[in-house]
Amino acid sequence: MEIFATPLFVAIAWICTVVSCVYAFVQKSNVTKITQKFDNLSIHHKELKVENSTLQQKFESLEVSYNALQVQNTTLEQKIVELEKNDIHDNYQEVHQNGQTNFNQGVIKGDFVYNK
Repeated sequence: MEIFATPLFVAIAWICTVVSCVYAFVQKSNVTKITQKFDNLSIHHKELKVENSTLQQKFESLEVSYNALQVQNTTLEQKIVELEKNDIHDNYQEVHQNGQTNFNQGVIKGDFVYNK
């Protein structure tokens, strides 16, 4: 037993303790950085309820199939930020009908009655 009390063995025990503490901190740090990536994920729920106060999702490709889907929104707000391929801003033309065959080929604003 006296051999373990020598300065050499005390130094070896101290170095092993320090190294094991550093290793434990490194492993704990690695655990907090774990991310999950699923190539193929299939989840089946008989009854699923999800409540999110803030939900942000980004999908590269999404395919969803519902047999029965019920969605209830107490407040739904939709804003169109950009509309591509069509410019509809201030594209109004007044339409007046004079006669039987007077057609204005534009965006119709107002009442238009065609009786032939």
